[in-house]
Amino acid sequence: MNWLQIQEEWHKLRDAVRESWGELSNEDLAVIDGKRERFISAIQEKYGFARHEAEKRVRLWQKNLKTSLHSINSRV
Repeated sequence: MNWLQIQEEWHKLRDAVRESWGELSNEDLAVIDGKRERFISAIQEKYGFARHEAEKRVRLWQKNLKTSLHSINSRV
């Protein structure tokens, strides 16, 4: 899933985001609004990661998102 798809589907992905990033509040998710830079900054702030580490973890999350979404959808 590319970032444009994530941004367009952000409202549908909120549960997947919260499952992976439990420290993010609903307010954080609203502020992020699918914007990659805001997401990285929020991860950096909430988890105390250096910028490069937050970027790395967001890339890994993005890569694994398709698998997570399949798992979530199969439970519904």
